[in-house]
Amino acid sequence: MGWLMGFNRVGSVLLAGSLFTCNLFGVALSIEILSAYPRSLAKDYYIHRYLTENNPTGAEAWELLGQVSRMSNTLLYAFGDTVEEPGFKEAIRCLRLKTEDFIKASVDCQAIRATPYVMLSLEKSQQERLKTRLQKAYPELFSWLDPLLSTTPLQAMLENETKHFLYLYTSGGEAFRKEVLNQPLSEETLLTLSTQPLFERFLTQVVFERTQTNVAASLLALSPQKAPSLSGQSAFLLGLNALEQTQKELALAWFDASFKSAYNRQDKDRALFWSYLLTKEEAYLKTLTQSFEPNLYTLAARERLGAEEFEVASPTPTVSALKNYSITDPFTWRLTLEHIRKSEDLGVFSERFFTEETLPQYAFIKERQERFQTPYFITPYAQHLEGLAPKRKALILAIARQESRFIPAAVSTSYALGMMQFMPFLARDIAKKEGIKSFDIDHMFQPKIAYRFANIHLDYLESWLYHPLFVAYAYNGGIGFTRRMLTRGDLFNEGPYEPFLSMELVPYAESREYGKKVLTNYIIYSRQAGLNVSIWDLFQSLSEPAATDRFRSAK
Repeated sequence: MGWLMGFNRVGSVLLAGSLFTCNLFGVALSIEILSAYPRSLAKDYYIHRYLTENNPTGAEAWELLGQVSRMSNTLLYAFGDTVEEPGFKEAIRCLRLKTEDFIKASVDCQAIRATPYVMLSLEKSQQERLKTRLQKAYPELFSWLDPLLSTTPLQAMLENETKHFLYLYTSGGEAFRKEVLNQPLSEETLLTLSTQPLFERFLTQVVFERTQTNVAASLLALSPQKAPSLSGQSAFLLGLNALEQTQKELALAWFDASFKSAYNRQDKDRALFWSYLLTKEEAYLKTLTQSFEPNLYTLAARERLGAEEFEVASPTPTVSALKNYSITDPFTWRLTLEHIRKSEDLGVFSERFFTEETLPQYAFIKERQERFQTPYFITPYAQHLEGLAPKRKALILAIARQESRFIPAAVSTSYALGMMQFMPFLARDIAKKEGIKSFDIDHMFQPKIAYRFANIHLDYLESWLYHPLFVAYAYNGGIGFTRRMLTRGDLFNEGPYEPFLSMELVPYAESREYGKKVLTNYIIYSRQAGLNVSIWDLFQSLSEPAATDRFRSAK
């Protein structure tokens, strides 16, 4: 562990020998080894493996608890199964209680678990008894129980300057919102709510759940003039809401407001594109062609106007590898990130990584050096994709770019691993089905394995889904999520603003934006491969499901 001595001298030792030879793959983990590593997602991942695979003592787990970088539910429950400290163990037990045990628990335990959603799942008599207990023990903490359990919840929630309304609305569950809270709200109430922190979450639930029709109609009373300080996302949601209720002029006003207040480039381009869809004025498309960022909206604008395609960077190094640098070690990548954050000359630093093996690290640094003005669409480790059809190659590259920017040692907050960000359970399942002996999930840090497993998984996803956008949704949100969304029946049908409206109404935010970015990547990589891919053709086919979409054909 002598390499740790150089950790605070990153600039001088970053390329110095032993610093990058500390991969934990195949190492018998111990408290001493784990404690020597710096806090990071990588360390959290190995702590989780140690807790679940090594049967540590309660004292060992307690020692590691203080070394966690980011506590996820997965890691929290792993500690709960091992730590013997009474207070901590009891808190985890309370969080896991089933309803029948929850109502019999101590008041302190109930206070840990009690939420609006949990309270509404109880019978009326149970609610009243629990309310009395909780308010006696923690009167300030549970003042929201009075309006929630009132005989007229909405009216009670709107009293006292709407203090509890947004919290209870957004935390009570969709059934509560649809069956109890779906009543008209006054303009005065909405203006008051619009200044509160949870207002954007409230709008998100109204717009995406599409079941609170009376609340949605009430939102038409708002306008950019009356609520000028809303975020770009809130303004966009109000635009979608107005559009769904055929208030075209109001929708256009909200999209203009979204463009003006949006922070990131894609959100500004999204607002411009929607203004084009509503007006068909080419001026919006021309403005989109000036955007520096390749995304679905700018690609569509350039194709529709016949403008030049984006200039993307696809460098091809001639040096094979960077000496003493482990691309498969997540701690090495963590240390590299640390230096990127501290470096005063990223240009010089990036050149060290201009090799075939470290091309992802090079592109990652260059994008930041150039303030994301140059889009990098690299094709690293292409030798492991030989023999695949061009469309499949393009899709794998598109997903890898979005998942990890091709960093082989990437670890996510949910402990998805490697370039293709495989969850351990899925990686193990594929390895078992493929008959791979002595498989360890750290193998997912190897580009060859990552690409191979991605190709296998895409075979499965494409047996159900005909379109790369739908495949992207399933890769990110899971096949179950995608099945439920497509069989719900209200998305990706024919309509005046389809498939664009459906693409904006995908209910899971991460998958919604992920799908857009993967489809953007797919188009660019397809064109790099010489394929004649039209974004507008792909848009059109989204509302014309093919027979291979087994979800819908089986409905």
